[in-house]
Formats: sequence, C-alpha cells, structure tokens
Amino acid sequence: MSAFATPLNHLTRSTSLTSMQVTPAAISLAETLNVSSYFPSPPSQPLILGHRGSPFLSFENTLPSYLSASLHADGVELDVFPLTDDTLVCYHGKGSDQECGIMNESHGLDLSIKTLDYEGLPRSVKKTFGDKACEIFEDEEVLIPKLEEVLLEFAPSNFHLTIELKASSTEALLTSLLSKTSYPLPYITVSSFHHAYLSNIKSLNQDVRVACLFNSPLDSDWIEKTKGIGAEEVHLRYDTCTMENVRKAKEAGLSVMSWCSGPLRMSSEKWSDCGNEDEDFYDVILRTGVDKICVNRPDVARKVCDKIWGEKGEKKWESLGEKLSV
Repeated sequence: MSAFATPLNHLTRSTSLTSMQVTPAAISLAETLNVSSYFPSPPSQPLILGHRGSPFLSFENTLPSYLSASLHADGVELDVFPLTDDTLVCYHGKGSDQECGIMNESHGLDLSIKTLDYEGLPRSVKKTFGDKACEIFEDEEVLIPKLEEVLLEFAPSNFHLTIELKASSTEALLTSLLSKTSYPLPYITVSSFHHAYLSNIKSLNQDVRVACLFNSPLDSDWIEKTKGIGAEEVHLRYDTCTMENVRKAKEAGLSVMSWCSGPLRMSSEKWSDCGNEDEDFYDVILRTGVDKICVNRPDVARKVCDKIWGEKGEKKWESLGEKLSV
C-alpha cells in the first residue's frame, strides 16, 4: 500500500518510500497541489508520456530517446521546428519553454535551428552540453530526427504523440504531413504555448486534437483561453496542476496533462516531501486526478502506476524495444 493512504505530515514520511533529506526552506508539493491531510485515491490510471522521450536513458528528442520511453510510457512529447526547406524536425535547444531553438550549448552553433536546412544540421552534440541528462560519448552520433521519421517509426499504433509547436509557419506543414501518414489522429495531440498556432491548426483540420500549454504562474483566465480556441486539452505545469484546477478543467470538458520542465530546471526545484522526479513526486501528482503526466523519468512513473493500479502487462511495447541496441 502506498504511504499516501496515511495522513500527511510534510516533515515526516512513511519509511516505505525513499528516504530523503528535508530542506527546511522547501514546501510540500502535496500541500501546493491541494492533496494534503488525506491523500485521495486516484480515480483512474493516467497516460504516461516521456518528456522529449526518455532523456535520462538517451539524448532528448531523438529516435533512441523515444524508443527508450516506449518501454515504459504510453507515448512521448516532442518539440517541433520547421527548417528553411520546410522539413519538420524534433529539437528543443537553448531557451525558455516558450522560446527556444538556439543551438549554441548543444552543438556549438550560435544560431537558431530555424535558419538551417536539413542537410545543414549537425550530426553530433557537444560532450560538454550541460543540460543533458544522459552520458554522451566523445564521437557519438546524435541525429536530429525528422518528425516524419518518428511518425513512420511508431505508425500504425496506439502510441500517443504530443507534438509541441515551437515556431510559426509550422501549422500547414504539420497538417499536410499528418494527412499523408497512417498515424491515427486520435493518438496525436498538438500543443503549444502560442495559442494562435493551435487556432490555425483547427482552421486547417478540425479533427486534430489541440492542447493549450501554460507555464507557472498560471494565467487567471486559462480555462477561457483554452475553450476559446476549441482545444480539447489543457497542459499545466506540474506545480500549478492542483486538484482544484484539475476539477475546474474537467467540469469545463477538458482533458488535463501535468508536465515537467527539462531535467536541468527540475533538478533545481526542491520540495519537502519528495525528491527530483522520484516515486514520491509522481505519487503526489497522480493523485490530483490528471489524465496524463509528461515526465523525464517514465520508467519511474511506470513503477508508481504499477504500485497503485497493478502491472500494465507483459511488455506492451516489446516490438519497439527490440529495436534498441542495448
């Protein structure tokens, strides 16, 4: 039984979970998300999405990272940019969650990926890249994949893809690509912090599911903005994804995903009752009642889900996992 079946004391926790040092200045994640006093039982098992794949196992936003995530997750979230030759590629790069794509830290290029064509993309990352969560070897080839390659790799399947639009002039390219692939639309969600991009997607193809992304602090009119463009989902940063906000979203007919930032930012955020994306962390978030969680450690999140709801089944993604050279 999870320790969250017992009353909450944000300074002491059950010894059945991982022990940790309590930072006096830190506050409780459970109390922040309104799941204090007694932890409620999660209503249903949410989908697990690997954030940029599984960045602690393989370099983020690459096919190996997505395949690594598929061993434990129900899907992945990936970031998409258009190149000068209209190729859509998966990449994040330096910058904020809303504005990124600069290649100086990962590839030593002081420019945006949007200024290159596919043939001009570098084929490896800097070994000293500070935001990586996995080990990169000196001469290791790390290819930036085309979105089309990802769709072909996983189609047809019930593997969920959340495609985050990071730049303008992506909408028509994406809807055209989706119309040419065999990937089932019900398993694709298009998200963005730039909600105008999502409105454009809906005007091009009403059948594509879209999700409004919000960072913290959360906009006061987040539900109105989400409903205003006809989005089916709202994606809230985990520290704003309170039980109350989840309830409000569902009453408005919206599906809710809780998302984590990249590994570097997550490592700097401290809570008194959990560690950096450890089992305690995921257990708290799962109990808010979200429909999906987007995480950097899908293998750990799967362990927590299995403890709460029972094992998922025998290697659901075995056919994909066999492609890994590990």
